[in-house]
Amino acid sequence: MSKNYFIKIFSLGLIFSLYSEASTSQMQSEINDINDRLLNLELRSLARRLDLGGRFHVRYTNLKNEEYENDTNPDKVQNFRMKLDLNLNANLNSNLNFYSTLSMAKSFNESIREGTPLSQAAWRDYIGTVSYEQGPALWVNRAYIDYKIPSTDLSFFIGRLPTIEGPPQHFYEQRERLGTYPLLSYNMILDGLGFDYNTSKYLPKDHELRIRYLYTPTGFVNRASKNKQARTLNPDGSSRKLDSYDNFSTVMIDYKLKKLSWMEEFTFIYHYFYVANQKVNLLGFFDGYSSLRNDFQASSRVQSFYFEFKRLFNLPFDLAIAHAMNREKAKGDLYYEVATNVFSPAGIANGRTSGHGTLISLAYHLPFEFMLNPSFGLEYFRSSKDYLMRDFASDDLTGFKAQMGRYYHVYWFQPTPQGPNLRLGYIQHQRHYNFAASGAVSAGSQQRIREYYVGLSLDF
Repeated sequence: MSKNYFIKIFSLGLIFSLYSEASTSQMQSEINDINDRLLNLELRSLARRLDLGGRFHVRYTNLKNEEYENDTNPDKVQNFRMKLDLNLNANLNSNLNFYSTLSMAKSFNESIREGTPLSQAAWRDYIGTVSYEQGPALWVNRAYIDYKIPSTDLSFFIGRLPTIEGPPQHFYEQRERLGTYPLLSYNMILDGLGFDYNTSKYLPKDHELRIRYLYTPTGFVNRASKNKQARTLNPDGSSRKLDSYDNFSTVMIDYKLKKLSWMEEFTFIYHYFYVANQKVNLLGFFDGYSSLRNDFQASSRVQSFYFEFKRLFNLPFDLAIAHAMNREKAKGDLYYEVATNVFSPAGIANGRTSGHGTLISLAYHLPFEFMLNPSFGLEYFRSSKDYLMRDFASDDLTGFKAQMGRYYHVYWFQPTPQGPNLRLGYIQHQRHYNFAASGAVSAGSQQRIREYYVGLSLDF
């Protein structure tokens, strides 16, 4: 073969090789482009289904606590604390949604502690992170499924429910309604299930009426043997089995009327719950029974009424009025070990008690655009003797709305340009009685607390 023939063969092979590499490179580029487009479509689809957001809050409190009149050595407390809420919600389809909140709440740099924190108590399930005692760890404060049953006006929900931060707490920082259930009814995290019936389509335009039922049972778990009933000790030392659950049921009617001639929106909520035959003191449950025996039972009924007027008289202020009434019934006693195998009754009074509390909250929205439309708020709360409100998620250090006495609160909410929101406030509380036990008469008190606070919050 001639030399020219080999040169032609080599040249054709080189051209084919270069063409193949170019084709392969182009094909790989097209494949990568297709993958990128598919990934973007998947991410966009996921983003449409998922809603990620949250809130970060820091608060400084300076308070003076006088335990009695003319207290010459009052407690003076300063406290920095923070709270982080991460909301992860999923819109799975037109009928099915999932909502969750992971939270962290703590005081700054704790180094010395006194007392047993609520987070280690047996009733910590009701508290989550909101007691600011869990340290830098995420807890689940909310996680539930909301399923709208197709072709009906009925929804079913189950999980860790939105039973804290109820109205009118949203007034404080110009937010939409946070928790579903009124603040004076209860302010604690509850696990359970329930139904929501929306009757709005049967009503005239701008009317909305929802009826809800919740079952949030109080549980008694045997942690040592989960296939056995939990037990407590009778006064004579014999063992008594506890039912796995006590009934804790809630009924709520939630009505809204929009676009009235003299205000923007009116809301009315009626809330009723019943706790039946709790086997232990309503102040809390007990992890161990080595130093405690009991034959105590208690039940509780609470009704609350909530009225909210948005942009009342077409002026830039909102008004909320809430009233709650409780009835407690108790029998039996708790017996504490005062010496080895010697038990003495605590002396809980058996019987029936009732109380009530009223909260008035006003938020005035100043129409000053150059100040980013701040708001000014006033609150007044008063409760009677033997008033009882279950508050494990208070925004303040004391839990003023769960106390028997009077409470005044004034605050200023100020948005900042491209920064966090600022809230300044002053609270004064006069406690008239101390809660003794369910069904027992409350003892008198002259405690007075004055609190100044500064809060920064960021929604994202």
